[in-house]
Amino acid sequence: MFGLIDGSGDWILEPGYSFILPDKDNGYFILATGDEKFGAADAEGKIVIEPAFDDISVVHVLPLSFCASRGGKYGILDGKGTELAPFVHDDMISLD
Repeated sequence: MFGLIDGSGDWILEPGYSFILPDKDNGYFILATGDEKFGAADAEGKIVIEPAFDDISVVHVLPLSFCASRGGKYGILDGKGTELAPFVHDDMISLD
């Protein structure tokens, strides 16, 4: 299981994830649980999106938003996990 430590070697996110992938461009981490549900944490180890999605990626940082999939449909979440676009779309792409 994986977690995150800071520069002093202190845990900022306790081990409990099957993998943690840094989103280097945006300063966030994509997390996966053992049952392959995805979420996100910020650079301080705070969970910003609970691991409950089939896939997730950072779309924008200001304002913070994520593209996620659930049940084969895509939607957009803000940095607090509130749906901005419902999970009814078959696909989504970023135009950035």
